[in-house]
Amino acid sequence: GALPGSVVTLAVSLVALSSFQSLPAPPTDNHSVVVPKFEMRHTWMSFPRTAVDGSALPDVKLEFYFGLDGISILLVVLTALLTVSAVLISWETIKDRATEFYACLLVLETGLLGAFTAFDLLLFYVFFEFTLIPLFLLVGIWGGSDRKFAAGKFFIYTLSGSLITLIGLVSLSTWVIGNLNLATPFSIPDLSHALSLHPIPTSLQVSLFLMLSAGFVIKVPLFPFHSWLPLAHVE
Repeated sequence: GALPGSVVTLAVSLVALSSFQSLPAPPTDNHSVVVPKFEMRHTWMSFPRTAVDGSALPDVKLEFYFGLDGISILLVVLTALLTVSAVLISWETIKDRATEFYACLLVLETGLLGAFTAFDLLLFYVFFEFTLIPLFLLVGIWGGSDRKFAAGKFFIYTLSGSLITLIGLVSLSTWVIGNLNLATPFSIPDLSHALSLHPIPTSLQVSLFLMLSAGFVIKVPLFPFHSWLPLAHVE
């Protein structure tokens, strides 16, 4: 079922790509630098809050917010194409626990597609970190002779980067919730627009930049935190 499922996903992504240019342009009154041409939003939880003086403030909303812009649509197609390629390449080589292997591969594709289409900070973080689980299993179970060492090193490095990134995102969200009357503080387009009107203090900007940069430097990875990557990918 992995091949039909991945082929259908690729076909859907190609249809989305072919019709992307014909989608209506984003609203011109939205001054955010991040605006999807296609979006799907649904509020699944909200939390009431009050100001220091007791006056009511807009409820903080948690959303399922997915969308497609010019960058994400290309990454979605690329992910779908590479998944089909991975299934075909593994067709004759994976004999041991093949069902579990292809399940991990499809779960990994799901996490990647979620990360590339999420326009909500919480959703992006959850999907981005969720990809670590199938990757860890793929390396640790179906890798080569050094698979256990490679999987352990991969997990330790990427988990460290995840925690640093989480601290940065929590710090950003805490400041926004405490200082801006924004009902959707995790929406990336709404957050971008609000911060363009009410910038974060420079000292906090620097701190957030360093935390988020450090997290992604480890997870991308860049020198000198890159040593886990060649080993994990070889295995």
